[in-house]
Amino acid sequence: MVKEISFSGIRSALISTLGDPSGWDPVEYIYDGSSFKSIFTLPLLNYITPKPDIIIVIVLDTTVEERISSYSDLVEKVRRKYAGFISKETNLSCDQLKIIVAPGAGRFQPRDIFFNFTGNLSDFHAYVMFELSKLLAESDADITIHLDLTHGINFMPSLTLSAIKKIMSILALTRRSAKLKVYNAEPYRKNVTSKLNIHLVEDSLAIIEYDLVRLGAEGKCTPLKRYYRKPVHREEDLRTLISDCDKMKDELNAFLSSVFNGLPLALYTF
Repeated sequence: MVKEISFSGIRSALISTLGDPSGWDPVEYIYDGSSFKSIFTLPLLNYITPKPDIIIVIVLDTTVEERISSYSDLVEKVRRKYAGFISKETNLSCDQLKIIVAPGAGRFQPRDIFFNFTGNLSDFHAYVMFELSKLLAESDADITIHLDLTHGINFMPSLTLSAIKKIMSILALTRRSAKLKVYNAEPYRKNVTSKLNIHLVEDSLAIIEYDLVRLGAEGKCTPLKRYYRKPVHREEDLRTLISDCDKMKDELNAFLSSVFNGLPLALYTF
């Protein structure tokens, strides 16, 4: 039974993507004057400022290594696998940790078991965005998201970052402050590197993103083809209606543009 974690009122969350840790080697990770020897960054980043109230780890269902009876059984086995790994390497309690098992794609053969995961990589993006949205919906009015992309494999880092940026844009509508910090460690080379610096690659406030498309930009307003002999409106009435709609469209475009580009322009225009 997975214990439910309350995300109500959290002010800081650390989100990390993890691949398969079975082949990872311990190195000394260094960040902001502190260091910690581990096979991954989480033990050190757990103490960044502001300190995370909660840790969210995103992993792939394709990392399953045991025989399964159903997909829910697969998810539970992958979750237990990573919970055991994280518990062994850190001092995190179950109350601090949430593991998201997201869908992957491809053919895999761990040990003597063959798995074929069919689907689209966009499924990962949609699922991660959905799960993170649920978790962060009850966050505090001032929220900081720490995102560590060091250990994500393949498509995980880019799609996770894309999902979180969309969520941050939504949070910006309802929060006093929504801040995003993105981290990545230097690349590891076996028998070459023993110390790796963790870099802060982005530190930004979330902004509201607008998909501002000019009304009528895709083509002119044209009446639908009539299928009745008797017209519903006279032609001159229809022309008048279209003309009025064009004028309204121009006014709406001016208003939307002024809001998008700033309140002073709106006050000046209206």
